[in-house]
Amino acid sequence: MQELISGEKDPIHGKIVKTVAVQCEEYYVFIDTNNEIFYAVFGHNFKYPENFNKLNSKIRRLEVLVLFNLDKRNQANYNYLLANNIGEALDEPNIDGVWEELKNIENDINVIVNNEQKKSFTYGTNVSLLLILICVAVLFCNKNYFTKNLGLNAYQICLGSLFGGVGALIFNYSKSKKYQVSRIIGQYYNFLEGGLRIFYGVIYALIIILGIKSGIILSFINGNSNSLSLICFIGILAGASDTFIVGILKSLEKKSTDEEN
Repeated sequence: MQELISGEKDPIHGKIVKTVAVQCEEYYVFIDTNNEIFYAVFGHNFKYPENFNKLNSKIRRLEVLVLFNLDKRNQANYNYLLANNIGEALDEPNIDGVWEELKNIENDINVIVNNEQKKSFTYGTNVSLLLILICVAVLFCNKNYFTKNLGLNAYQICLGSLFGGVGALIFNYSKSKKYQVSRIIGQYYNFLEGGLRIFYGVIYALIIILGIKSGIILSFINGNSNSLSLICFIGILAGASDTFIVGILKSLEKKSTDEEN
């Protein structure tokens, strides 16, 4: 067996060795420069421990979770632990103890991955909110220009809709407390989800405010629909609650059905 040396190519997999986790006469386990785990067993008579394939499958799922969600340093650290877990399993005829150790590693990985996903979700939220606030500031500072060229109603609709993004911030932070690892989607997609939720709030607010202005919904406040503070407040409510707009749409559907009957 050729000895593995960091920085050189593994003769079996053709990968550049970054860290050697376990190496002996019968097998070796290492991490390559992409922080992926590889192992090789020598000799046709090598006897794998019972349930090794099941353990290895579990480790591979955790490996992918780590590679998709953690930074390079944590990838190397946690995949090194997983690589050692494979080495211990290959060395033991009974791997019950290895399973227990793997459960502890899995718990640690889930905690840190969940925290990283929350961070990405929050970053996306904050970036989108910053863009919304910039737009709000531009509208406020140029009120005369926009009302002259767009009209008062259009100005209020635009401003109220933007406040839907502010309302969505409330929803995002309440959601982030319960944000759990459910699937491997990576940090980028968590960032995107956090950002898009702010813009969804803008769309929800736009729908509600247009409904108010046209007199289709919430007709009891239509007389005060030119109140800018009221429109902004409604925008915040619409952005903060998914159930708000759903409830409005259901009431419209019921009203339409009743009129047809």
